[in-house]
Amino acid sequence: MTDRTLADVESDLERAATLETGAAVDLLERARRDLEELAGDPGVDQDHRRTLENRLEQRVRELRNRDAYDGGDFGAAMNPDEDDAP
Repeated sequence: MTDRTLADVESDLERAATLETGAAVDLLERARRDLEELAGDPGVDQDHRRTLENRLEQRVRELRNRDAYDGGDFGAAMNPDEDDAP
């Protein structure tokens, strides 16, 4: 069993929103493992744990969207005077 609590996982989810991609991925993977381990703990509020699982999935989606925009080629859209502008 993990020594981590739902409050620890909740804190990790908040921090992941502000970290660089690599660090955020590591933190979210740890949070996912913690939530899986806490699923079998009878002393854990399972409704709250499921809520945190949903928030974790939301953070993963946010991270994917952030990466999609960070690596995109917005040159033409951002600088319409350039040659590659539509």
